[in-house]
Amino acid sequence: MAYNQASFFLFAPGVDPVVETVANSGNPVSIISTTAADSTAPKLFSTDLWRWFMDRGFAGKEGSADRLFRGTQPTPFGMEDEIAVSLSLEEDQVTGIYIRFLLTKQTPERLPEWKNLILALGHDFRFQIMGEDNILFPCTDFPAILAQNSNFIEFKESFGWSI
Repeated sequence: MAYNQASFFLFAPGVDPVVETVANSGNPVSIISTTAADSTAPKLFSTDLWRWFMDRGFAGKEGSADRLFRGTQPTPFGMEDEIAVSLSLEEDQVTGIYIRFLLTKQTPERLPEWKNLILALGHDFRFQIMGEDNILFPCTDFPAILAQNSNFIEFKESFGWSI
């Protein structure tokens, strides 16, 4: 995870995360996959979710079949996507998505938009968001989970945000 982002994994109904920690040059790395937890849960199709994001102003990332974004901002690292979503169209069924929010001085102004996006994913598709200790929570818990994100905490302290 990059320094200037807050990243989250969301899981579709009937899917649980599987987190495996492996050593990588002395630094542990978590590999996240999924397992079916409820075979009777409704299926979520990638084309439906892709269309849902497109209807909310997202665009496909040029040269990538599995990345959507909305907005860009200049950063010390160059232009970066404000919100980026990893969603593969190569698989018919969605088990989960990875979503990244860019942290900048404007983050406090963006928080209502981020919260509404995550709440809508929970409402419209019954996604759950992974929090501390790899536990799934309803998307309504997004503000509390964001507040525990180490990069978010560091930016909050650096910029003196009162959130």
